[in-house]
Amino acid sequence: MSNRSEWEVGRWVRGTAVAVVALAGSLAALVGCGNDDGARPATVATPDPVPAPAARALAGPRPSPSQSTVASRRALIAARDRCRRRTPDAIIGRYLAAAKRRAPRSERAFLRNLERHRRELREGPAYAQAAARVFAMSLDRAARQDGFAGCNYELARHARPASAAGGHS
Repeated sequence: MSNRSEWEVGRWVRGTAVAVVALAGSLAALVGCGNDDGARPATVATPDPVPAPAARALAGPRPSPSQSTVASRRALIAARDRCRRRTPDAIIGRYLAAAKRRAPRSERAFLRNLERHRRELREGPAYAQAAARVFAMSLDRAARQDGFAGCNYELARHARPASAAGGHS
């Protein structure tokens, strides 16, 4: 049995899940990019945009602090305030430099891959989670879990559906 703490194991599991979702979304986008003969289908059905209350419901329940301490609650509230009504691009642009300085070695590969494949990931569903992860890495070690939860909740809550954001037809 390893000497890793529960927080480190949880971080590894979340990081792996985000990477798998990002990879699956990228592969799905690449596979469904078009026909081999270059012809467009006769009709393309575009779904109606999700109304605001339904979009908020997709964000899930409001996150609660990871520990029952004042510092944990404050970290969650601060993360929600900093990420409220911002796009994943704005979050990554603002906090990437700080995340690079504070990231542990195990997270540096994620940051390099994010910079390298940012344009492709922007189209996928895991981009908001990647932005929340960058935000969390810019925080102190004790506030990272609550920072991720708060920022991820706000980004999901205010996310625009792909059809409303000018997604591909």
